[in-house]
Amino acid sequence: MDNLERLRQLYDSNRCAKAVLDDLASRGDEAVTTVERVREALAGAGTSCSRREVIAVFKKLHRIGTGFFIVGRRSRPSRFAPIESLSLAEIGHAARGDSAPGRDRAPGPGAADLQPAGVIVHRFVLRPDFLLTVELPSDLTRAEAARISEFIKSLPFG
Repeated sequence: MDNLERLRQLYDSNRCAKAVLDDLASRGDEAVTTVERVREALAGAGTSCSRREVIAVFKKLHRIGTGFFIVGRRSRPSRFAPIESLSLAEIGHAARGDSAPGRDRAPGPGAADLQPAGVIVHRFVLRPDFLLTVELPSDLTRAEAARISEFIKSLPFG
């Protein structure tokens, strides 16, 4: 089963998943949304979903590979951030099976838009408020990993 199919199954799975994904579809090219912002938007639209239900949807989106659920720490709110190649709106539109406005593509992104073939997305919490995301080939060699390591070592300014 590809990611797009899993995303559409999530949309059809329950009323809160549908409401959260519909809310995401209404967003612009936003990079992040918080659990509370989604809950407020849903309440404004007349749909009541608990914090736990919204978090469950975000965790499922994380497992599907459309983005990252980041647990709030040190007064930062719990939030969801899509992978770099997607916006919140595109995730919502893909779940519904329609195309995002202003996009020049067939209805609904294909599975390749949700997770490129041969690529693994690695996530690393560098600091409590900074999530590092790196997309690397699934057949990364030790030599390539060593080159990347040397590059990272050269980055600090201090």
